Amino acid sequence: MLASLVAQSTLRNSFDLVFVEPQFVDQEIIAKYIDFVSKYLLHPEGKFILSTLAERTTFLEHQCGMKHMRFSPNIPRLVYQYQFYANWDCELLNEENEELADLLKQEEESFVEETEHERMRRIKSQEIQSVETPNLTTPPRLSTSFSRVDKNKQLLKSVEYPNLAFYRNQLPSIPHGEFIDAIHNKWTGNYSLLEFHHGYIQWIFCNSVDEGMNHYCRKLTPYEAHEMQNDAKIQKRVIMSYKMMLDFYGIELYDDMKGLVRRAPHWTERESAFTFHNNLRITRLLKSLGEIGNRSFKRPLVDFFAHEILEKDQLKSSYKSLLGFWIKTLDSEDQVTLMNQITEKNLIAQYEKRNALVKRRVRRVRRSRISGINGAIATGNSMSSSPQSAEGKKTKQHSSVAQFIRQQRQRRRETTRHDSRETTDVLVLSPNQAGSGHNASK
Repeated sequence: MLASLVAQSTLRNSFDLVFVEPQFVDQEIIAKYIDFVSKYLLHPEGKFILSTLAERTTFLEHQCGMKHMRFSPNIPRLVYQYQFYANWDCELLNEENEELADLLKQEEESFVEETEHERMRRIKSQEIQSVETPNLTTPPRLSTSFSRVDKNKQLLKSVEYPNLAFYRNQLPSIPHGEFIDAIHNKWTGNYSLLEFHHGYIQWIFCNSVDEGMNHYCRKLTPYEAHEMQNDAKIQKRVIMSYKMMLDFYGIELYDDMKGLVRRAPHWTERESAFTFHNNLRITRLLKSLGEIGNRSFKRPLVDFFAHEILEKDQLKSSYKSLLGFWIKTLDSEDQVTLMNQITEKNLIAQYEKRNALVKRRVRRVRRSRISGINGAIATGNSMSSSPQSAEGKKTKQHSSVAQFIRQQRQRRRETTRHDSRETTDVLVLSPNQAGSGHNASK
């Protein structure tokens, strides 16, 4: 629509400079923005500046012909930092910000000034047990903002096996991350940070299939997997990562040997965490456990979700993830065993029948309300057009309005009474449907 309007106007290909900051950061959407600007807005020698995430650098440089600018619109504490990209060599934008160096220096100095006594006191106050207290002789970590893409690339190039180095506490998660021990110490229980930070999950649950949305991560190599499985310290850190994410979902690991899980005391508060985005994280978690150790932990967790979803009618938003992804991450034998158990109890059919019944009830209530309102309006219109006396019109109109109000009140009472029942044996029908002689049984 917009393209057709611009194509017919005198503004087509008449802009000398266009600045775009897309609302979304998907590669397909960014490509459409670039295509639209080049076709309809810029004249042949026009200049184009784009602002988006640093994670899109490779895509923009190789596939879209944009050049990464060194000037960075730094926003403190923002998880994903934005970068500028242009279709020409801009000298002003190719100079780094002066304030960025000051920010990096301040954060590194604050990290060095933190003494070991202060670190241990903070850990104790949070009641979090660290696997291994980080050594302060380790070079200072990079800034938590990690605003410079070049430093991240240089850091990764210096490490041959990044996943192994990360779990050995030698490399921080990139971008905007921490060392693994610092993540366990400071991030556990910080649900807001774990929810909105999108660069750590690919590091703590790496796998050989994909690196996810974080292009700084690398796929797990066979050598890394072997070393991680046979390193006792790494295995302890893997379990701590697992406990941290279970706590995020309101679940606790009560048997470290068998991997048994159950609802944590804050389960009800964390039910809202089971969104589509966080369901994907669970899929990654399960895949990773099968490669970096603790493969036996996968089945108890999937059993827990199957029980909560199919038998207790909880976590309705995770139903498709359970059947389509989580069960499929299990070994073949466990998949067959679990699906046989679900089939024997007829859990899937019962679940879908219950939820279909609820959906039908909601649709019927909505239809009855709409039909009742339309009926009242039609009745009022017919009365106003009928050749009756003024007194007769007034009496009949009052009667129809009162009847409509009584019907609405009765419908609300029936709906409330029906919703309060524990069983779903009876469907609530509207007064019009009840009067027409339809059965109300299921």
